[in-house]
Amino acid sequence: MYGNSLYQKTILIAIIIIFFVLIPKNQSMGQESVKKKVLILNSYHKGYKWTDDIVKGIEKVLNYQSHTYIIKKEYMDTKTINDETYFDILYKMYRSKYRNYNFDVIIATDDDAYRFLKKYHDDLFGDTPVVLCGLNEIDRFIYSNRDIYTGIKEDVQIRGTLDLALQLHKDTESIVVTFDNSLFGKYMQERITDIIPDYENRVSFILLQENKVSDIMEKINSVSDKSIILQSGIFEGESKELIPMSEINKTIFDKLNRPIYVLWDSLIGEGVMGGKTISSVYTGEYAAEKVLKLFRGEDVENIEFESSSPASHVINYETMKNFNIKREMVSPFVKIINKPNTSINIQKKFLYYFVGFLVVISAVINFILASNIRTRKKSEKDLIKEKNILFGILEATADGIMVVDEETKKILHYNNKFIDMWKIPKEMIVTEDDTELISYVKDQLIESDDFPSKIDRIVREKRQCSDVIEFLDGRVFERSYRPLVIKDKFTGSVWSFKDITQRMNFEKELRKSEALYKKLIKLLPDAVFVRKDNELLIANESAFRLFGIQSLDEIERNKLDDVISCHPDYRGITSKRVKKLIGQEGTVDFIEQKVVLKNKEVAWVEIGSSSFEFEDNMYILSVIRDIRERKKAEELQKKIIEKNTLLREAKEYDRLKTEFFSTISHELKTPLNIILSGIQLIERNHMSVEDCDKYDTTKKYMKMMKQNCYRLLRLINNLIDITRIDSGFMKLDLKNHNIVNVIENITLSVADYIESKNLTLIFDTEVEEKIMACDVEKLERVMLNLLSNAVKFSDFENEILVNIYDKGDEIQITVKDNGIGIPKDMQEKIFHRFRQVDSSLRRKAEGSGIGLSLVKSIIHLHGGNISVNSEFGRGSEFIITLPVTILSESNTINEEIAATSNTNVERISIEFSDIYS
Repeated sequence: MYGNSLYQKTILIAIIIIFFVLIPKNQSMGQESVKKKVLILNSYHKGYKWTDDIVKGIEKVLNYQSHTYIIKKEYMDTKTINDETYFDILYKMYRSKYRNYNFDVIIATDDDAYRFLKKYHDDLFGDTPVVLCGLNEIDRFIYSNRDIYTGIKEDVQIRGTLDLALQLHKDTESIVVTFDNSLFGKYMQERITDIIPDYENRVSFILLQENKVSDIMEKINSVSDKSIILQSGIFEGESKELIPMSEINKTIFDKLNRPIYVLWDSLIGEGVMGGKTISSVYTGEYAAEKVLKLFRGEDVENIEFESSSPASHVINYETMKNFNIKREMVSPFVKIINKPNTSINIQKKFLYYFVGFLVVISAVINFILASNIRTRKKSEKDLIKEKNILFGILEATADGIMVVDEETKKILHYNNKFIDMWKIPKEMIVTEDDTELISYVKDQLIESDDFPSKIDRIVREKRQCSDVIEFLDGRVFERSYRPLVIKDKFTGSVWSFKDITQRMNFEKELRKSEALYKKLIKLLPDAVFVRKDNELLIANESAFRLFGIQSLDEIERNKLDDVISCHPDYRGITSKRVKKLIGQEGTVDFIEQKVVLKNKEVAWVEIGSSSFEFEDNMYILSVIRDIRERKKAEELQKKIIEKNTLLREAKEYDRLKTEFFSTISHELKTPLNIILSGIQLIERNHMSVEDCDKYDTTKKYMKMMKQNCYRLLRLINNLIDITRIDSGFMKLDLKNHNIVNVIENITLSVADYIESKNLTLIFDTEVEEKIMACDVEKLERVMLNLLSNAVKFSDFENEILVNIYDKGDEIQITVKDNGIGIPKDMQEKIFHRFRQVDSSLRRKAEGSGIGLSLVKSIIHLHGGNISVNSEFGRGSEFIITLPVTILSESNTINEEIAATSNTNVERISIEFSDIYS
């Protein structure tokens, strides 16, 4: 009974304990915060070891934390299919699948996932931050979107792997590099091509890019036996299914027995020798730690984008034996994996022999030990001396040094510089509690919460590394970690700390200077850009304006030819200039040339370039000046020079023409005067006899001869006057006259003649006297010319009106007829030299087209102006406006009027000679 009672009590107590333990736990679960949602977007398929190990590393870190997470995984399977159409299908599927699902963070593995998010992220996931890992190249898009993206670059260690392989296989003649047709395959091809020149004096390279395993095997088989293989591709079998890389490596090894090296630790298996490999699990852990920073509230743009993945030298023990590689041939820093168990099964009889052997030699050993005691003591003294020297060296170094034991995790040694740098009390160094020491030092740091986890991760990886630690007081330390290996055994770690505060401040100032230089380049009026091969890397605002773009993102694949290219006329000289810059540093001077812009416009520019080498790459910096406006100005200047030349030629031609007219006019006038004098003599001596034979006929022809002589004389006089005006020799004989009397006398002098044509001449004035300076003779020619034109173009019984108007400081004279008028298009032309109204408008009249031009010139010499108002079929009115000026000399007005009262009849006959009777 007692036993049963005790048993029942025990059960009851256990139930009560379980109840009180479980109930609070359930309550706390109900109060737990909302779970974080994580999407892992994988570029490749499930079962691809690299991707699966990254996911393991992510889950390992996230599952270790106190929070809980909802993790979704998507596999894009881009090793099977990879094009824009497929991406569009994935986009539509994810949009449908996650339209009501909001993620807190996205982890994207490898380049294809990043490329997908680069195009569709904003539409699918809004502003959800992205952690990238396994990314081969960090492009400008990431830096311009730092509020969205952070992560780790997959920096494959091709050079480190090749160096390890050539160290172990010294008789290697060629290196075979295999890669597939994926995006990473293209990246590998570019990287290998850049590296080849550094090894061309040691080995040759054979690059194989195929789809099928059989094709790769066939090509490798044809290569020299003294070759090693760097394998980075995934290939298809005969049924076009993708074969895992581990199976491909095993097939190559089994059939061809060549050393195979890889770049990822997940691929080291049967047949693979090793390499400087990236840890896929650690890559996943790194990515997950950045996720935790985001969940702790840090901004994405403040989380550093790491430029390299965790990598270490690894050799496969099983494959070492096959190629007769000894352990002493391998550096102690190279990790050897897949070692066999060292336990040995020994038969009993060998054990008996061995024990007997020990008994025999024990005496010998005792003897030897006795004789070597003094030697050992001496060695101990030497060892102490060497130890003191070593400690002296450590104390003399400028870095803080700390050595930690692997097993106890305690500090074995430190120098005084380490104590001074960290300001650690010496009693704390020897304490058994590492937690107290870490807590003390981390409180001095800016990122204090990450300090313990980073130390744990560095020690766990056991690989050489370095990073930067920032203190609250502004100091900056460079922390370096090296594994301590003694006789091929990892025994601890060596930590060194260097104060780089001054260097970091200098670099900060350098960055400020760099920003200033960038701003200066941005504001330069000339286009500045930097390119590598044909890829445009940097361009300033002036370059964007010249190219007709807003940013480099508008240029597909950043090809310079997409926005500007050389004009065909200049391709030869441009090719020579570029050859001078490729392969070596140099400069080409500025030259003028044509280029073709993005919009197909041909533009004149002035371009100069320089090439420079940076990090084993050759870049070309070019400066382009837009000289289109300058070229236009030069072209305009050239046209002006041509026009001036033509003007000088025209003036010279006009001078020669004027001289010709002057000469020919004088030559014609002399014989014409003789003919006219002969006619006048005949008229005086013979035409007065009424009974002269054939009197009427002779009189008729003599009149015709005389009229035509007057016409020629009028033409010659006009030509002479024109040449005098053109050459500037025609001068006015100005005197003060009553302009009203002058015009009236001239008008009345032709009244009889006009009335004989059955026309009515009317003179009217609104002022009886207006004294002003004028050349009476020149005005007479003007008035006679205008009156003769009025007679020419008037019908019988029409009227000709001459009016004078006083305008105060001007006098206005008008000659008006109601004849046939002048068409609108001819009203300006009639004042031009040798221009006439169409002959169909003339009646019984001729003319040379010089008279009105001469009239205009005479009026302009007086400082006046002449114009015409006319309506075709309704008559014309010529309007002369003369300024009223008075000379200081006193002339007798009456004499001047008397002089004009007897107008030269012959002059009238000359001016009216174009009008037929």
